[in-house]
This record gives sequence, C-alpha cells and structure tokens, in this order.
Amino acid sequence: MPKNGKAAPPTDTALAELVDAWNRLRPADELERRVAEDADHGPENLIRLVRALDQSARRTGGTLAHATDQLPSAETGAGALHHLLELLHHGGASAAVSAARTLDTPTRGRILAVLRAFWQTPMKSLGRPLNDASSAFRRAPWRS
Repeated sequence: MPKNGKAAPPTDTALAELVDAWNRLRPADELERRVAEDADHGPENLIRLVRALDQSARRTGGTLAHATDQLPSAETGAGALHHLLELLHHGGASAAVSAARTLDTPTRGRILAVLRAFWQTPMKSLGRPLNDASSAFRRAPWRS
C-alpha cells in the first residue's frame, strides 16, 4: 500500500499490456485498438495516459498541449488530444473521461498513436548513436 494509506487504482489488463508493449518498443496497433474500442475502461485508460504524459512534460518544463500544437490535428487526432488536455486541466479527470467517452473509436485510436510517439521517443533516442548530427534542436552555447 502507498505511503498515503490509499490503495492504488486497479490497472486494466489492456492498459498494462499496452504500456508494456510501448516500453519494449513492440508493435502495439492491436493493443491500441483494444483500448480504443473498450467502451467501459478505454476512455479512462486514455485519460490516464494523457495525464501521465502531460505530467512528465510539465516536470521537464514543457506541456503536452504545446507539443500537440505542432501536429497536424486533422490527420493525427492532435486536436482531440488538445481538447482532452484542456478539459483535464480546467475541468478535472471526470470531465476529460466524459469527453473521451463521446469520441469515436478511430479518434481514440489516433490519439493513442500520438501518445505512443511521445512515450517512445526517449527510448528510441537512447538506441541511436550519439553524434553531433543527431541533435535536431540547435541552441546557442551556454555563456556565463
């Protein structure tokens, strides 16, 4: 049991399998489809992933909402993801889950595909050779 005395929320099997596949950089299309199609647990699992990635982005000085602004929303579901983030920030988890329940399965699937890219980018980057050309974002050198 955690230090605060509250039991951890139960993890849906489909969500656990999806996160495991994402962590291992394995194909996850079928698992994403299962989560997207699950009318009972899918919307909550989607918001759990959105919240986790947004908290990670905030701890490193950014926001997932800012990152989704850079994506073509019509193709990727980034517009729907951005909407869910706004609801999560201003209306709370229950508002975001309610909105996720109204999304159709293909839109939920596109959102999961966007989230997969954010989840896996650091791990994929670790597998690449370290060289000067590997940095896509150039910044001016630090000066004191």
